[in-house]
Parts: sequence; C-alpha cells; structure tokens
Amino acid sequence: MFNMNSRPARTFAVCGIALSTWLIAAHARAAFLEGEVMKAVLLHITEDGGPEHVLDSGDFVVGPEVELQGFGERDVPPLPALVDIDISDSQILMTLLIDQPFAFQEYFLIQDSNDTIVPIKRAEINPATNWAGFEPIRLGVLNGNVVTINVSQLLGLQGQQILIDLTPLPEPAAGGLALMGLASGWAVRRRVRRARRTAR
Repeated sequence: MFNMNSRPARTFAVCGIALSTWLIAAHARAAFLEGEVMKAVLLHITEDGGPEHVLDSGDFVVGPEVELQGFGERDVPPLPALVDIDISDSQILMTLLIDQPFAFQEYFLIQDSNDTIVPIKRAEINPATNWAGFEPIRLGVLNGNVVTINVSQLLGLQGQQILIDLTPLPEPAAGGLALMGLASGWAVRRRVRRARRTAR
C-alpha cells in the first residue's frame, strides 16, 4: 500500500507542483509571431477620389531574417522600392529606403495569412521610432490579426524607421492549464496531509 506520509509521497507532491509550474511557464513562453505565416499589403490612393491600388507581398514565414526587402516597388502607379519590413516575435520594424513623400492615402497592412496567430491585443509605437509625424493615431489593429500603419501624406526621409511593439491577448487555454496544474498539486498535498493526520 502506498504510504502518503512517506518520503516518496512527499517527493511526488513536490514534483507534481514543480511540473505544473513548468508547464504553465512553458506555455507562457510560447511563440507569438515567430514561425507564423504573414503577408504585407500596401494600399495607395494618389488623390482624393482616385483609384485604389493594392500591392500584396504574398505569404512569408516570420523568422530571423528581414522578411521583406524593398517592398512597395510596382509599375502602376510607378513606385520604387519603398521599405524593408522586419518582423520578430513581438515587433514590426519598417525602414524607409528613399526620400519619399507619401500619397493622399497610403497604408501598410501587416496581417496573419492563415488566421492562426494569438489575437493582437495592442500595437504601440516604440520610442526608437524616428519617422517624423508618425503618431499613435496612425497605428491600429483590425480583427486582432491585422496591424494598420497609416503613412498618408507623411514626408518620408531615407533611413527613418517605425518600430511597433505588439502585445498578444492571453490564450484562453492558459487559464485552464494553470488551474489544472494548481488543482493537481493541491490535491496531492491534501492527500499527504490527510495521511499524516491518520498516522498520528
């Protein structure tokens, strides 16, 4: 018969709690954007009432390299390579490659291609941003998986950067996993205490 007051039982209880804590911590450290399939879209309207032009980067996987180099180049309307876009697990860095005044309406959209990322709770301008005129009102999140970057009518200068910090919503499963781990550890500890009282 297994003695709940024995050293193995106490060791089991401690290990159970430690394992639960490790699982919760590991879950909390899960990747956010790293390894996800994303894409960038540039929406461009030259003048009020003019046609909307859309440039789609196509899908890419977020990793250690710069995901998009020279994004923005097109034939109609003729535009040169505008920006490099580098996405990390929780940041978006956009670097302007040329001196470029932006159009009447011009938006960059960075979005989840497969609708698989943890929803984005918040997008904020990092203090390292040095793109003149880019203010918090120009930054937004749509449907939890699209970051909107409004550069309309800004006077862009080569080398200027926008750095965006992204915060994910907690995954619903995280609360359940935490409760399960705490409950299992609590149950084992309770059994040990009962066994101790019975043995007295």
